[in-house]
Amino acid sequence: MGAQPLWIETHAIAKSTLVRTRLGPSPRYPGSAMEPSPSLPPGVAFMNGPHGTCPTCSVPGRALYSVARVPSTSNVLFHTQAEARAVPMGALELATCDTCGLLWNAAFDESLVDYREGYEETQSFSPTFRSWLDATAGEIAQEHQLEGKLVVEIGCGKGEFLASLCAASGARGLGIDPSASAGRVDLSSGAGLEFLLEPVGNIKPINDVELIVCRHTLEHILRIGPFLREIERACSPHTPLLIEVPDLTRVLAEGAFWDLYHEHATYFTPGSLARWIRSMGRPVQTLGRVYSDQNLMLFSDPGRPDDLQLQGESPIEQRRALDQFNQQAKESMARTSSLLNKIHAGGGTSVLWGAGSKATGLLVTLAVEDQVAAVVDINPDKTGSHIAGTGHRVIGPGELQEIKPDLVLVMNSLYCDEISASLKAMGLAPRIEALS
Repeated sequence: MGAQPLWIETHAIAKSTLVRTRLGPSPRYPGSAMEPSPSLPPGVAFMNGPHGTCPTCSVPGRALYSVARVPSTSNVLFHTQAEARAVPMGALELATCDTCGLLWNAAFDESLVDYREGYEETQSFSPTFRSWLDATAGEIAQEHQLEGKLVVEIGCGKGEFLASLCAASGARGLGIDPSASAGRVDLSSGAGLEFLLEPVGNIKPINDVELIVCRHTLEHILRIGPFLREIERACSPHTPLLIEVPDLTRVLAEGAFWDLYHEHATYFTPGSLARWIRSMGRPVQTLGRVYSDQNLMLFSDPGRPDDLQLQGESPIEQRRALDQFNQQAKESMARTSSLLNKIHAGGGTSVLWGAGSKATGLLVTLAVEDQVAAVVDINPDKTGSHIAGTGHRVIGPGELQEIKPDLVLVMNSLYCDEISASLKAMGLAPRIEALS
């Protein structure tokens, strides 16, 4: 009998209805007229040799990919172009552990990263994302008896998920994040919510916690073992834990270099996430790919047995995927640069849609400052700000009527439908491409 499947498919949004055109490796996207360039952008290197020590199992790592200068933090709102270009720069030096499968940034410098005032990571202004967020919170509320009980979210961001979960379940919520903002969530439901604007790595003891939620926080931590122990010390090691992180599998398969950032210290595949949780003495009950296979969601309840069927891909299988990343990323870089250069050389105008880490990663890595006129985002709090490192201006969708772009490069294909509808409503019909 073959190996049992690793994950349970949950909360997925069908990709096929959302993609217009994707930029990526030619074997997956045939028919493109763009010819890959043999040269790499300045400061970019692909490697295969000893590098660093695994932060979880302490064995020697293997180098994979590096970018010499990247913004230390991608999602801070800079009010001027000068401020954005003066952001402290870090480096990206990705290394992998062939024993446990973890991928990490060996050049990660925690002292350069600031998640306090001006950090703006929310995607909740997107109807697509908000619909998924609320549906996921509703499913969790149905699966767990949380009414009147305390849910603690470590790294809650602006608190939208915690508020949605508490509204759906009747739970009380405590969100911990240095960038949290109680003014950004709807408190009209009467759900008991409290936010602590504190670092997530030094938590005071919290009694009677029913569920710990840790969404899109673990990847910002290099020493993930001590971090989990700190959470368990504060909330009890017997408390169920829900984790969500980006799925490295997709990044490797697509050569998605734009999804690799300095402040993401660790990267997980299903297998490496399950192995790490088990190495910490915790069981794994469910592990699923969510949000159209872009993220992983894991549930661990120490009071229930481990599901031994959830074994994951082997380190050898992951190594093959890592080795394939080199070629995939090189082709992605060449094809994206070629498209932007072609539009620019012909006197056309290109914009990116989505002023988050993906846009920062693409602009800084490819060094295409002149080829991109602006970055669009529907989050009004980002309008008028500037992208870290390059200083590109962030505009609202309404300004596109003046720019009349020839190309809209969408940072996340999940949002193609709503972006297409927005452009059509404005009477615009640019070429639309999606990165992933």
